[in-house]
Amino acid sequence: MTAATPLKGRAMKVTAAHLEKWSACKDQLAVFREEWGESVTLSRAVLMRAVGLGLDLGWWAERALIYAEYEKKLAPIDAEYYKAIAAVIADLLELPE
Repeated sequence: MTAATPLKGRAMKVTAAHLEKWSACKDQLAVFREEWGESVTLSRAVLMRAVGLGLDLGWWAERALIYAEYEKKLAPIDAEYYKAIAAVIADLLELPE
């Protein structure tokens, strides 16, 4: 079983923000933005276009396919974490309910 297996059949969006977060090179990021703006939903056609544009799909796959599962597993924990942070801020500022 690979990291990509749980992602099969799901719509996956690639965003310029994620590419920046993962330190994509400026040239590749510029090509992405010129072609798709700030985001694109993956399809076979999009992947083939990316190949034609010279985008490094291997680099992206190493980050995105593993990171997507990581984010999915952390989402519930993050939600609780941010609720706790909000409660602390509210307490410190003595905000009403």
